[in-house]
Amino acid sequence: MRTVPLVQKCTSREGACDQIREWQRAGLKVGFTSGVFDLLHAGHVDYLEEAARACDRLVIAVNSDASVRKIKGDKRPICSEQGRQQVLAALACVDLVFPFDEPNNNVNVEVLRPDLYIKAGDYNPEKLTSGGIVEAQGGKVLISVSSLFPVSCLPEGWQKGQVPVSYCKNNQHI
Repeated sequence: MRTVPLVQKCTSREGACDQIREWQRAGLKVGFTSGVFDLLHAGHVDYLEEAARACDRLVIAVNSDASVRKIKGDKRPICSEQGRQQVLAALACVDLVFPFDEPNNNVNVEVLRPDLYIKAGDYNPEKLTSGGIVEAQGGKVLISVSSLFPVSCLPEGWQKGQVPVSYCKNNQHI
């Protein structure tokens, strides 16, 4: 079980680079993933636990509040950037978390040089702009078999940034 204190798990991209280099020098396989992680749910946890099983250390880049607004609209995120990082860092399967502003992971994978670039099962490997960069650096792309809850199962208002009044189970509203 990983036992890094929560405060040490939240860092900057530069801090993540330094720690990743140290882990890789020690022979550890580093996995990297990213996302908004606005309201953490069971699908996220399943995906992250699966990702952690594929590597020795799991690093997560969290979209900054500004980048979430660009991606999902002015009413998002619901949870703050710092709050989303703290919740992710509290998971035993997560080793490092840092924020990023870019619209994709190209800069992240260029500077982090992860051994594995892991994305959720709803991603198409051919459409990952960062996948080619990882492979050119000698890393591998892994598409998770875990399935996140599809956005389509969420109440329409939640998709537009309103706090949900129901949740999903087996892709059905409850």
